[in-house]
Amino acid sequence: MPTANSNGTPIYYETKGEGAAIVFAHGAGGNSAIWFNQLAHFAPNYRCIAFDHRCFARSPNTADPMTVHHFRDDLLAILDALEVEKAHLVGQSMGGFTVLRTALDVPERVLSLTMS
Repeated sequence: MPTANSNGTPIYYETKGEGAAIVFAHGAGGNSAIWFNQLAHFAPNYRCIAFDHRCFARSPNTADPMTVHHFRDDLLAILDALEVEKAHLVGQSMGGFTVLRTALDVPERVLSLTMS
């Protein structure tokens, strides 16, 4: 099970495809599995990355209280673990907080931002 270490917390992720990276961040009602259709569609042309936010599915929570800054750090830990300098970010619902915070704090790591 691939994980990235985010300040001591293992964050589960999965990848599919090659090319420019697209990171998919799920909402509060899901986990990385909700992106299966998007990964299948985009993987022929992009490196697709989906992950479980901390406290969801295969990623535990070690922070109390948990903040959007933890989510940002988790996303950056995944990018660093995969040696991805810049990525397209896609966030659904709660995942929108993650990708927006990342785009605001480290815009040099973001190719584009899509929120739904």
